[in-house]
Amino acid sequence: MRARILIGLFGILGLTVLVVLLLAVLPDRAFAPQTLEEIPSALDAPEITFIDPMRGNPDARVTIVEYGDYLCPLCQQLAPDIQALVEEAPQKRRFVWKDAPNIDAHPEAMSVALAARCAQDQGAFWPYYDALFAARGTLSSALELEQLAAQLNLDVDAFANCMASEVTRPVILHTLQEALSLGINGTPTFYINGTLYTGSLTKSALEDFIADL
Repeated sequence: MRARILIGLFGILGLTVLVVLLLAVLPDRAFAPQTLEEIPSALDAPEITFIDPMRGNPDARVTIVEYGDYLCPLCQQLAPDIQALVEEAPQKRRFVWKDAPNIDAHPEAMSVALAARCAQDQGAFWPYYDALFAARGTLSSALELEQLAAQLNLDVDAFANCMASEVTRPVILHTLQEALSLGINGTPTFYINGTLYTGSLTKSALEDFIADL
Protein backbone atom coordinates (compact mmCIF):
# COMPACT_ATOMS: atom_id res chain seq x y z
CA MET A 1 0.00 0.00 0.00
CA ARG A 2 1.22 3.46 -0.80
CA ALA A 3 2.66 5.37 2.13
CA ARG A 4 0.29 8.11 3.20
CA ILE A 5 1.56 11.67 3.28
CA LEU A 6 -0.24 13.28 6.20
CA ILE A 7 -1.39 16.87 6.07
CA GLY A 8 1.06 17.66 8.86
CA LEU A 9 3.88 16.91 6.43
CA PHE A 10 3.19 20.13 4.66
CA GLY A 11 3.46 22.34 7.73
CA ILE A 12 6.99 23.09 6.64
CA LEU A 13 5.61 24.60 3.48
CA GLY A 14 5.19 27.87 5.28
CA LEU A 15 8.77 28.41 4.17
CA THR A 16 7.87 28.34 0.49
CA VAL A 17 8.55 32.03 0.28
CA LEU A 18 12.18 30.93 0.20
CA VAL A 19 11.63 29.40 -3.20
CA VAL A 20 11.06 32.82 -4.70
CA LEU A 21 14.57 33.66 -3.51
CA LEU A 22 16.26 30.54 -4.89
CA LEU A 23 18.98 32.46 -6.64
CA ALA A 24 19.97 34.10 -3.39
CA VAL A 25 20.44 30.86 -1.49
CA LEU A 26 21.21 28.04 -3.90
CA PRO A 27 24.69 27.42 -5.30
CA ASP A 28 25.22 28.80 -8.78
CA ARG A 29 26.66 25.51 -10.02
CA ALA A 30 23.34 23.74 -9.79
CA PHE A 31 20.54 26.15 -10.41
CA ALA A 32 21.59 29.54 -11.86
CA PRO A 33 20.60 31.65 -13.68
CA GLN A 34 16.89 30.81 -13.46
CA THR A 35 14.16 31.46 -10.92
CA LEU A 36 11.09 29.51 -9.87
CA GLU A 37 7.58 30.85 -9.98
CA GLU A 38 5.25 30.46 -7.04
CA ILE A 39 3.05 27.37 -7.29
CA PRO A 40 -0.72 27.93 -7.53
CA SER A 41 -2.97 26.41 -4.89
CA ALA A 42 -4.29 23.87 -7.38
CA LEU A 43 -2.57 22.12 -10.27
CA ASP A 44 -3.84 19.74 -12.94
CA ALA A 45 -0.46 18.28 -13.83
CA PRO A 46 3.18 18.44 -12.65
CA GLU A 47 5.27 21.42 -13.64
CA ILE A 48 8.68 20.31 -14.87
CA THR A 49 11.38 22.91 -14.19
CA PHE A 50 15.15 23.22 -14.17
CA ILE A 51 15.37 21.86 -10.61
CA ASP A 52 13.92 18.48 -11.58
CA PRO A 53 16.44 15.69 -12.27
CA MET A 54 15.71 13.90 -15.52
CA ARG A 55 16.77 10.67 -17.18
CA GLY A 56 16.33 9.95 -20.86
CA ASN A 57 15.76 12.14 -23.88
CA PRO A 58 14.60 15.68 -22.96
CA ASP A 59 12.43 15.62 -26.08
CA ALA A 60 11.00 12.15 -25.45
CA ARG A 61 7.40 11.41 -26.40
CA VAL A 62 6.70 9.85 -22.99
CA THR A 63 7.40 11.63 -19.71
CA ILE A 64 7.14 9.69 -16.46
CA VAL A 65 7.07 11.86 -13.34
CA GLU A 66 7.38 10.35 -9.89
CA TYR A 67 6.68 12.05 -6.57
CA GLY A 68 8.66 9.81 -4.26
CA ASP A 69 10.50 9.28 -1.01
CA TYR A 70 13.86 7.49 -0.75
CA LEU A 71 12.76 5.73 2.44
CA CYS A 72 9.41 4.57 1.01
CA PRO A 73 9.59 0.76 0.58
CA LEU A 74 7.41 0.73 -2.54
CA CYS A 75 9.50 3.52 -4.10
CA GLN A 76 12.58 1.39 -3.39
CA GLN A 77 10.95 -1.64 -4.96
CA LEU A 78 9.94 0.21 -8.12
CA ALA A 79 13.17 2.18 -8.69
CA PRO A 80 14.90 -0.51 -10.81
CA ASP A 81 11.74 -0.98 -12.89
CA ILE A 82 11.44 2.73 -13.62
CA GLN A 83 15.09 2.88 -14.61
CA ALA A 84 14.59 -0.13 -16.89
CA LEU A 85 11.57 1.50 -18.56
CA VAL A 86 13.75 4.42 -19.61
CA GLU A 87 16.80 2.35 -20.55
CA GLU A 88 14.70 0.13 -22.81
CA ALA A 89 13.64 3.14 -24.91
CA PRO A 90 15.89 6.05 -23.96
CA GLN A 91 14.98 8.16 -27.00
CA LYS A 92 11.24 7.73 -26.49
CA ARG A 93 10.96 7.96 -22.69
CA ARG A 94 12.19 10.23 -19.95
CA PHE A 95 11.88 10.03 -16.18
CA VAL A 96 11.56 13.04 -13.88
CA TRP A 97 12.04 12.81 -10.11
CA LYS A 98 10.10 14.99 -7.64
CA ASP A 99 10.88 14.89 -3.92
CA ALA A 100 7.95 14.13 -1.61
CA PRO A 101 9.60 13.02 1.64
CA ASN A 102 7.09 11.61 4.10
CA ILE A 103 8.56 12.83 7.39
CA ASP A 104 5.63 11.47 9.38
CA ALA A 105 6.36 7.91 8.29
CA HIS A 106 10.13 8.35 7.90
CA PRO A 107 11.60 11.08 10.15
CA GLU A 108 14.91 11.07 8.26
CA ALA A 109 13.32 11.35 4.82
CA MET A 110 13.97 15.07 4.53
CA SER A 111 17.67 14.66 5.35
CA VAL A 112 18.03 11.98 2.70
CA ALA A 113 16.29 14.16 0.12
CA LEU A 114 18.55 17.06 1.06
CA ALA A 115 21.59 14.82 0.58
CA ALA A 116 20.56 13.79 -2.93
CA ARG A 117 20.08 17.44 -3.84
CA CYS A 118 23.51 18.28 -2.40
CA ALA A 119 24.90 15.58 -4.68
CA GLN A 120 22.97 17.22 -7.53
CA ASP A 121 24.87 20.42 -6.83
CA GLN A 122 28.05 18.50 -7.70
CA GLY A 123 26.53 16.97 -10.83
CA ALA A 124 26.08 13.58 -9.20
CA PHE A 125 22.37 13.35 -8.54
CA TRP A 126 21.73 10.10 -10.39
CA PRO A 127 24.68 8.14 -8.95
CA TYR A 128 23.60 9.25 -5.48
CA TYR A 129 19.94 8.47 -6.23
CA ASP A 130 20.84 4.99 -7.50
CA ALA A 131 22.97 4.27 -4.45
CA LEU A 132 20.25 5.39 -2.04
CA PHE A 133 17.65 3.13 -3.63
CA ALA A 134 20.07 0.22 -3.95
CA ALA A 135 20.64 0.51 -0.19
CA ARG A 136 16.89 0.02 0.44
CA GLY A 137 16.61 2.58 3.22
CA THR A 138 19.74 1.56 5.11
CA LEU A 139 21.50 4.89 4.43
CA SER A 140 19.83 7.68 6.34
CA SER A 141 22.07 9.01 9.11
CA ALA A 142 24.23 12.08 8.56
CA LEU A 143 27.39 9.97 8.75
CA GLU A 144 26.07 7.39 6.27
CA LEU A 145 24.98 10.07 3.81
CA GLU A 146 28.40 11.73 4.00
CA GLN A 147 30.17 8.39 3.61
CA LEU A 148 28.14 7.74 0.47
CA ALA A 149 29.27 11.11 -0.90
CA ALA A 150 32.87 10.05 -0.29
CA GLN A 151 32.33 6.69 -1.99
CA LEU A 152 31.04 8.54 -5.05
CA ASN A 153 34.14 10.77 -5.06
CA LEU A 154 32.22 13.95 -4.30
CA ASP A 155 33.82 16.92 -2.57
CA VAL A 156 32.99 15.83 0.98
CA ASP A 157 33.64 19.22 2.55
CA ALA A 158 31.30 20.93 0.08
CA PHE A 159 28.75 18.19 0.63
CA ALA A 160 28.95 18.58 4.42
CA ASN A 161 28.57 22.35 4.15
CA CYS A 162 25.56 21.91 1.87
CA MET A 163 23.94 19.56 4.36
CA ALA A 164 24.71 21.74 7.37
CA SER A 165 23.25 24.85 5.74
CA GLU A 166 20.26 22.95 4.25
CA VAL A 167 20.68 25.15 1.22
CA THR A 168 18.75 22.67 -0.95
CA ARG A 169 15.67 22.70 1.29
CA PRO A 170 13.79 25.27 -0.88
CA VAL A 171 13.96 22.85 -3.81
CA ILE A 172 12.31 20.10 -1.79
CA LEU A 173 9.73 22.50 -0.39
CA HIS A 174 8.89 23.46 -3.94
CA THR A 175 8.18 19.90 -5.05
CA LEU A 176 6.25 19.25 -1.83
CA GLN A 177 4.09 22.26 -2.60
CA GLU A 178 3.48 20.81 -6.06
CA ALA A 179 2.37 17.54 -4.48
CA LEU A 180 -0.01 19.40 -2.21
CA SER A 181 -1.42 21.44 -5.09
CA LEU A 182 -1.99 18.24 -7.06
CA GLY A 183 -3.79 16.61 -4.13
CA ILE A 184 -1.16 13.89 -3.76
CA ASN A 185 -1.37 12.04 -0.46
CA GLY A 186 0.99 9.13 -0.89
CA THR A 187 4.20 7.88 -2.45
CA PRO A 188 4.97 6.80 -5.01
CA THR A 189 2.61 8.81 -7.21
CA PHE A 190 3.19 8.79 -10.96
CA TYR A 191 2.08 11.09 -13.73
CA ILE A 192 2.60 9.95 -17.31
CA ASN A 193 2.40 12.65 -19.95
CA GLY A 194 0.66 14.82 -17.41
CA THR A 195 -2.01 12.25 -16.53
CA LEU A 196 -2.26 10.75 -13.05
CA TYR A 197 -1.45 7.05 -13.25
CA THR A 198 -3.85 4.98 -11.16
CA GLY A 199 -3.06 1.49 -12.39
CA SER A 200 -1.11 -1.32 -10.82
CA LEU A 201 2.37 -0.34 -9.65
CA THR A 202 4.26 -2.91 -11.68
CA LYS A 203 6.60 -2.56 -14.63
CA SER A 204 4.29 -4.49 -16.94
CA ALA A 205 1.27 -2.37 -16.04
CA LEU A 206 3.22 0.83 -16.60
CA GLU A 207 4.44 -0.50 -19.97
CA ASP A 208 0.85 -1.30 -20.99
CA PHE A 209 -0.26 2.21 -20.03
CA ILE A 210 2.57 3.76 -22.03
CA ALA A 211 1.82 1.58 -25.04
CA ASP A 212 -1.73 2.91 -25.14
CA LEU A 213 -0.68 6.57 -25.24
